[in-house]
Amino acid sequence: MTSGVSDQDEQASNPRDPVCGMTVDPATSRAQRHWEGRVFHFCCVGCAAKFDGDPAGYANGTARALPPVTQLPSAPTAPAAASAPIGYVCPM
Repeated sequence: MTSGVSDQDEQASNPRDPVCGMTVDPATSRAQRHWEGRVFHFCCVGCAAKFDGDPAGYANGTARALPPVTQLPSAPTAPAAASAPIGYVCPM
């Protein structure tokens, strides 16, 4: 049994950036593109620029999308302590 909501209705009420997959509020989207009678909303201008490079691919899902973030990168480690203290260095 289906819910009676088409994929197009779902996209209209809960749009996703076709490049990164992030849910985007149309009222606050950073960029939008009109392509083949459809409106696409983007989380940032960078995603919109990627879309511009292959609109057909991103519109139909065949373009190489960004991989999902599954883990945050670890914090950088502190550099090893210098063996000898560094004296004052003039910034001029």
